[in-house]
Amino acid sequence: MSIVKAVIVAAGSGKRLPGLRPKQFLPLAGEPMLAYSLSSVQQAASVSSVVLVVPEGEIEEARRIAAGRFAKLAQVVCGGAVRQESVRIGALAAGECDVVVVHDAARPFAPAWLFDAVAAEAAAGGAAIAVAPISDTVKQVDDAGAVAATLDRSRLVLAQTPQAFRRELLLEVLDRAKGEGILATDEAALFERFGRPVRAVPGSRLNFKVTDPEDLALARALAGEGPAEMRIGNGEDIHPLRPGRPLVLGGVAIPFEKGLSGHSDGDVLAHAVIDALCGAASLPNIGELFPDSDPRWKGASSLDMIRQVASRLREAGWQAVNVDSVVLCDAPRLGGHQAAMRQAMAEALGVDPGRIGIKGKSAEGLGAEGRGEGISARAVALLRRVPARAEGSKAEEAREEQATRGRR
Repeated sequence: MSIVKAVIVAAGSGKRLPGLRPKQFLPLAGEPMLAYSLSSVQQAASVSSVVLVVPEGEIEEARRIAAGRFAKLAQVVCGGAVRQESVRIGALAAGECDVVVVHDAARPFAPAWLFDAVAAEAAAGGAAIAVAPISDTVKQVDDAGAVAATLDRSRLVLAQTPQAFRRELLLEVLDRAKGEGILATDEAALFERFGRPVRAVPGSRLNFKVTDPEDLALARALAGEGPAEMRIGNGEDIHPLRPGRPLVLGGVAIPFEKGLSGHSDGDVLAHAVIDALCGAASLPNIGELFPDSDPRWKGASSLDMIRQVASRLREAGWQAVNVDSVVLCDAPRLGGHQAAMRQAMAEALGVDPGRIGIKGKSAEGLGAEGRGEGISARAVALLRRVPARAEGSKAEEAREEQATRGRR
């Protein structure tokens, strides 16, 4: 299997947008723009680590934004005077690997599956880029501003990022371009100029580049700024404790002499969260989605179930805002495990760990939880309406199902 690393280029000045900050640091629904790309790469199954390239003087701010949120982020480095130099710096910082995936932080809505798709094509063919179809009629104008011709749009596409390249080829063309004084708007153009083949991978129209104030307004609307429909759901579950079973809570194995009984891994916290999410979105409950009569889910990780639910939420046009939960038991104590539990569930759901709340409560000797016979959990989830997933949705769903089966 190819080793894939990502370089997120966030070193531009964003001069066409007003303001004192580079555009990649501007907020979208309260999150810096670059955090959206980091989140997508975090969810990309093929990417093992990420290098973030930022302007001079912004390294500490970028580290602050990413602190404790994106486990794949390996380095934050200072970019160069031009894009090509920033990409070269990032590719060198990434270290040895087979494929480097380059992405512009100014494209905050690139889906995770697209990183995997271009990486796979580049591993096979050397270079691959995401492209989007053109739906408008395309006109060519002359120097006087008059229409000179109508172009055949059936052979035209819009180039996007992520773009992926075999690392040795990427460094080779970047070094050659630097030596010959050639500047291009993207790395694929250099591959084309030097006679290297580049494969096209269908992308998404939502993966647009934020360049001017109109783009920024659209991005903020897509991110959910302004009035939006909100939904609240709650979930509850309880499982008996049995000797000889591993204890898994929030996707984390916890040392204990007993574990929770169940058809899957018995993760009572994850199950409560799933029902809260499904309830908020009016989706079927956990028993209907993952029935104990289905052998596919016997012994399955409940985090994989959360991933499946997250995919269904995106398909239905919902995004998790936050989840709060309570685990009720007298033993074991959860204090030393809560951070890992938050991280595991956040990654499965595709949100920041700061949006996951987990509280351990004692039953004070009362009920099944107090007698050590079982553990229960309650969860509340808040969802926000977002644009439903369009292009690539079925492919993404198939990839998620395949990845889930692989993890099982």
